[in-house]
Amino acid sequence: MKSSNFARLALLLPYIPLLESILYFVFRDISEEDSFLQSFNLLWNFLAIFWYVPYTLLVVYLLIWSIRKTTDQIFKRYKFAPVILMLLAAGLYTILFLLGLALGIDSELGGILTIFGIAAVVAVPASVILGYAFVGISLLLYKLFLRMGWVEEDERLMDVETNPEPAVNA
Repeated sequence: MKSSNFARLALLLPYIPLLESILYFVFRDISEEDSFLQSFNLLWNFLAIFWYVPYTLLVVYLLIWSIRKTTDQIFKRYKFAPVILMLLAAGLYTILFLLGLALGIDSELGGILTIFGIAAVVAVPASVILGYAFVGISLLLYKLFLRMGWVEEDERLMDVETNPEPAVNA
């Protein structure tokens, strides 16, 4: 697999625990004894309410942006992605909060504005902490898969590293 393809697939990494936690509750009875795994899955599903939409918007943006980009360019952008996610999530929930205030929605749905307000505040540290955790895991997997031979560097990137001078046609 090419490095650029791995980089694009790495964007799906946060969806893996989400899928696992959804399947956990499909096949397990929640009334059974509380365990660490059950607590993790409850927390991840709860947090997904707040990160799923902004992260999916970010993934779509990064996938479109990464077309015809080198692996190096992609990884540089990905390293900054948690900050973009933080701004996107905080902005999205702030806009929803303000829109709800303007439309007078709070009285109708009983506290939804409070949830949007809290989400806007919680999105800032959560996006950075969880975002950089997943970026770190992705980079670690990339280095590991590169050593194992499962991922190979893209030709354009390898040419630039091995021959930094551009070829001149005579």
